[in-house]
Amino acid sequence: MGDFNGDGRDDAALVYDYGTGRSALHTLLGKPDGTVESPVRSWDTPEESWYASSTGLLTSGDSDGDGRSDISIMYNYAVGSTKAFTFKSRPDGGFENTFLSWQALPGTW
Repeated sequence: MGDFNGDGRDDAALVYDYGTGRSALHTLLGKPDGTVESPVRSWDTPEESWYASSTGLLTSGDSDGDGRSDISIMYNYAVGSTKAFTFKSRPDGGFENTFLSWQALPGTW
């Protein structure tokens, strides 16, 4: 949950697992009557590149101070390393391409 488009209402972001190593980030924008709009795919991955079982904590907050919530996701790699990726929000409630925002050395996290 967060205000991804800056309109003062909470929105939701969900990661959908296609079951093939492909995942997508969907945004559901809050409407004035308390319901949400239909999900809009904001980001997705190619097949065999992002496994939901390796996805950890998903958090939201305004990491860049622009008044809109951004998303951070932890991802655990089979080699024993963990990385955090950030998705900066756009004014339409979608997200920019992810970027690496933190990483742990293999075997330390």
